[in-house]
Amino acid sequence: MCFVFYIKYLSTVGLQKRIFTSLFFLSGSTGLIYQLLWVRKFTYLLGSAYVTVSVVVASFMVGLLLGAWLIGKYFRRMKNPLRWYATLEIVVGCFAFCFVASFRFLDMGFGAIATTFLHADGWRILFSSLLLLLILSVPTAAMGATLPLLVHHFTHEETTFKKNISWFYAINTFGAAAGVLLAGFFLIEYAGVTGGILAAGALNMMIGISALILSRQPASRGLVKPAVTAADSRKKKLTSQPTISVSKNLLLITAFFSGFIALGFEISWTRALKFLIQSSTYSFTIILFVFLLGIAFGGLMARRIMRGDLGSIRQYGRFQLLLSFTSAFAIIFLYRIAYTDFFQHRFFNIIFDFSSGWISGILIYALTCGLVFLLPTLFMGILYPLLNHLFHSSSGADAGTTVSRIYWVNTLGSIAGTLSAGFILIPLLGLKWSMILLSSGSMLIGWIFILRSSQKQRIREVAITALFAALLLVSMPAEVLNSREEVKSDRVLFYKEGLSATVKVYEAKNSLNMSIDGMNIASTSPALMQKEQLIAHLPFFIRPKIQTALSVGLASGISTDAIAAHPAVKHVDCVELIRPVFEASRLFSQYNHDVNENPRVRLIHDDIYAFLKFSNDRYDLISSDGKLGTLDNANTTMLSSDYYDQCREHLNQGGVFIQWIPLITPASCFDVILHTMKQSFSHVTLFYFYPSDVFMVGTESPVELNLEQMNAVMNDAKVKAGLTSVGCEKASEIMCAYAGEYLTDRPQLAVNSMNRPTLEFLFYRDWKKADEKEGGYRAANLQTLVSNFRSQKQLAMAAYGNLSDGYAEGIYASSLNFFSFCIDNFRQGSYEAGKKEYDLFRKSIPF
Repeated sequence: MCFVFYIKYLSTVGLQKRIFTSLFFLSGSTGLIYQLLWVRKFTYLLGSAYVTVSVVVASFMVGLLLGAWLIGKYFRRMKNPLRWYATLEIVVGCFAFCFVASFRFLDMGFGAIATTFLHADGWRILFSSLLLLLILSVPTAAMGATLPLLVHHFTHEETTFKKNISWFYAINTFGAAAGVLLAGFFLIEYAGVTGGILAAGALNMMIGISALILSRQPASRGLVKPAVTAADSRKKKLTSQPTISVSKNLLLITAFFSGFIALGFEISWTRALKFLIQSSTYSFTIILFVFLLGIAFGGLMARRIMRGDLGSIRQYGRFQLLLSFTSAFAIIFLYRIAYTDFFQHRFFNIIFDFSSGWISGILIYALTCGLVFLLPTLFMGILYPLLNHLFHSSSGADAGTTVSRIYWVNTLGSIAGTLSAGFILIPLLGLKWSMILLSSGSMLIGWIFILRSSQKQRIREVAITALFAALLLVSMPAEVLNSREEVKSDRVLFYKEGLSATVKVYEAKNSLNMSIDGMNIASTSPALMQKEQLIAHLPFFIRPKIQTALSVGLASGISTDAIAAHPAVKHVDCVELIRPVFEASRLFSQYNHDVNENPRVRLIHDDIYAFLKFSNDRYDLISSDGKLGTLDNANTTMLSSDYYDQCREHLNQGGVFIQWIPLITPASCFDVILHTMKQSFSHVTLFYFYPSDVFMVGTESPVELNLEQMNAVMNDAKVKAGLTSVGCEKASEIMCAYAGEYLTDRPQLAVNSMNRPTLEFLFYRDWKKADEKEGGYRAANLQTLVSNFRSQKQLAMAAYGNLSDGYAEGIYASSLNFFSFCIDNFRQGSYEAGKKEYDLFRKSIPF
């Protein structure tokens, strides 16, 4: 009740517009929260492929377009626009609650579509997109109608339109930027995706109820004066805007291409920045925040720029030229300046420097984004209100109709830019030439407006264009993006910018390496080769009669080839999300034995979660080679309880699931991963190989290591060759890597899920804290394994199978002693000392 009286009081003292400014700020926050969280929710339904994300975002914008277009047809009939606004906010809030309540039925609906068109990807995408559009059309249409409604309500003369369009546009965008921060830094982690949607829904309901109360007050009914007639508008145009001589159609075409260019830039910049600031949830949040912040400040600046004659055609053209010039500088920075010694060793190194905290990394993210696109987005923010003002002055339409028409045409261009950049421009032209094309498009629009203006002196415009051309020339020698691990002497063998990621193969230090968006995912270096071979062969020492296998992730193809090398295997499915990887893996043919041509291997381009969700296939083995990088969140789905449940459901009776986890994982995350996997599998068995490879094996029955069967597996020539290449010469060495089952019962540990992706946040905040622990995370995590292993001697005795008690106790004691030695070695020794002890340990095995 106090809240209601407070709203009534404010309305009676003339603060209505200020209140609606606050409400519209909050409305902008909820809009971006919904977009981010709906993407995650529909990822759960359809998988995390780029197509899914693009379809969700495009459907969101189609709804905005629809709302802006529809509301433009009803302004002349409206008696109280604020009541419409209040109703639409309540509709959005109600949808949020209904969406959560009916999510199970949505899952069934999308599942039915996917099952029906299981082997017809085109039809599956089409019908899923139509259903998505139908679901999101109501709330997003309501969102799209709000800006035209408020501008229409508070505009009652020509001069207030200029102020209102820039003011409400800027405030709503500031709210969107705040919503991004709230979702990325708080809601997803602490409230979960579902909780975040419900919180946003509650906020929309509060906004709607507040607006409804205000709409009933006398102060709200006297603000809207009769709509400006066409004749009155033409008279004002002659007196206030003598420089306008541009058609409405040209302005609408400009609105379309402005939206196209803006979203094309956003996608291109986001892709390119992954090479510099990686792909964490925090980095994506900062990218989107800075993008929106620049637009919001630009919107505010437009209020001053549109005073007097500064809203002319020439001014609009000049800001388009400035947008093209600053976007060309972004290209220079991304391809050249960012790779100078200063930026690589003093600037970006702060992200990876363990002496600086995670907040320092966030600041570097923000500064990097600011250097790349703060100025371009500032000009984007200026241009949108300017374009609205030009259209309003030239069309003679009322305020609401003006904003509605520009809004939906601009949104249509944004949809086209989103889809074209990801599906056409970047795959065909590459990131750099896509950005050049977009910059040139802005330059062309600018000159069209300048040539249509009445002013003849164009020295400044020519100078900006000359500088733009000079920047493009300077950028020409740089054609590829590089990761921080690469040096100038590395030889690039393959570079392709695909639909969702950039794949690169290069030679460095006598090894062949593959990276995706700058993250090294495969290599022929000894450390990674050990992991590639062991994750493939280890399951066969546990269940020798594996006939069907699913290999998650192709990368170099070495692991998939190693699985197929076992004579009992009849069929291997390999699911890879990034299409260029299939082509890039051919460069590793010397190591993967042309796995692409192996008749027993079926290569599948799909998102692994979607594949498992909609496939009925079952396997004896699922080998999940996720890449848990220091700052990469792309694979946290593959560490979630949802994913583990799917894998368990797709295993045959007696099947084996295996996943690799590096020992250098932050201790807090290491515990969460083990705890999460234990929720899905009855038995989680651990194996440790020096120095940093831990393998988690999920089964429904206890693991038994039968030495006779293990020797039979090892006696195969291809298997022995693969394992010998990484120093493993006897089956007993696999047995000695056994570290027991994960038995620790700590219910206070979080479970990583798609609704509460704890690891995405915990990993980034904790990975720099390794120096706080003696021996770093290797020692801390291995101590966890040793403590767990020490408590289960009898279980280990049973796992050693047909060994005599004497041999079994010897293996257990020797393994425990070596693991304990490694802890001390990590604390005060060296890699070489540990490697020497490891070799002695393996050679001392008497069988």
